[in-house]
Amino acid sequence: MPDHLDEELSQRQAELQEEAGTVTADLRLVQALSAVGEPMTVGSAALGLMVWRDRCSTITCARPSSSHSGCSGGQADQFPTGNAG
Repeated sequence: MPDHLDEELSQRQAELQEEAGTVTADLRLVQALSAVGEPMTVGSAALGLMVWRDRCSTITCARPSSSHSGCSGGQADQFPTGNAG
């Protein structure tokens, strides 16, 4: 791959990484998900391999229960919707 393409991909990845961090902060995802357990960013955002807009989390719970299952998805209506750009 030509060097200029490597640089373009690296720049795009950095922009997407920054955007994911901004969205996470703006939506207060960590605070919202912390009500259930300890949220952790996973996937391409965690690994610095972003090629499109994507934000994945997992939540570890000291005592997981079926009452936690899907609770963050059920509360998704508290977050604004729309295209980030």
